[in-house]
Amino acid sequence: MLGILSCIFLILSLADLYKKCNIITHYSPEFSSTHPSLPFSIVLCTEGEAAHLLSYLDKILSQNYSSYEVIVICKNTPPKVYERLTALVNDYTNLHIENISNLELPYTEKKQALNYGIALAKYNWIVTIDDDCYPSSADWLASISKHILHFQSDILLGLSPYISHPGVLNHWIRYDALYTAINQIYYTLINKPYMGIGRNMAFKKGLWTKEYLDLYSTLGSGDDTTLVNFYRSKKRIDVFIEPATYSFPKNSFIAWVKQKLRHINKGSFIEPSIQLALAKPLLYNFLFWFCTWIWISFFAFHFLIFGIIFIFIFFKTLFLIKISRHICWKLKPIFYTILFDTLHSFCLLIFPFLSIFIKFKWRKN
Repeated sequence: MLGILSCIFLILSLADLYKKCNIITHYSPEFSSTHPSLPFSIVLCTEGEAAHLLSYLDKILSQNYSSYEVIVICKNTPPKVYERLTALVNDYTNLHIENISNLELPYTEKKQALNYGIALAKYNWIVTIDDDCYPSSADWLASISKHILHFQSDILLGLSPYISHPGVLNHWIRYDALYTAINQIYYTLINKPYMGIGRNMAFKKGLWTKEYLDLYSTLGSGDDTTLVNFYRSKKRIDVFIEPATYSFPKNSFIAWVKQKLRHINKGSFIEPSIQLALAKPLLYNFLFWFCTWIWISFFAFHFLIFGIIFIFIFFKTLFLIKISRHICWKLKPIFYTILFDTLHSFCLLIFPFLSIFIKFKWRKN
């Protein structure tokens, strides 16, 4: 019975990943050689020290693109950092620095700064990126423009891998981010978009309406997800794979867990059918390992058990390699699948329950 169950969940898990692999790897839009350039307003919100902003801002300001402005909204920025930012205005005429530290503005957290920056934008297309990110190519904006004009998009969603650092935690976070990227691309391509990455996203300024803002006025962040879900059935939403923007991952497990729980809480705005579809492969994966480990405890060294595990790891690694190469995601899937797969599946299954527990505990207190 355990062997039959293991085989069933193996097939279900690999079938789901194969379906996503097939859709993603066949996504390769062809663009015309000549195309107009859309003007963009890049809105970048920063708070506090912004340790990486000065290092990466030049990569945003040196795009091979003529029609764009960069609006940096600062809050509680140290005087020395703010002075260095304002000094750059003399070198870049398309750079605008705004300090909102002492202003009384609606909304809270990042939404407050983002709303202010969008209001200042002079162009009809908004591009967002974070203060610790940089585009992987000088043709980042050119690629966004090509995709928007080709698909006639209203919202365009990009990818944002994490920068590689030594250590198991970094590998874990990047492995988890790969699954997030796979789901984001796949569901957008089948016309069921459910999330975006605010570090690499473009949308029409006209979508930032009072109706949308009033609905999510209590949220200080998460507009990359709520904007997509608000317009998912009303506007055209597309995805672009390259170029990506690279970002710094969390440097402690606790910080990553807190970030993951915040993302899961934002998941309550996702349509229930999508939530169920996202949960199914995690459940299949977990149940495969669960049945397999119980089977091992009863029939140690049975060749069928290890044969099934080999088949699972081989095909899962194969699909992940094909996807990561197609989307230019720098990973070592075989290493991650062998090392992290069981634990990763288990953690992602318990996170929603942990999130609910924390939420009710806070309410009780």
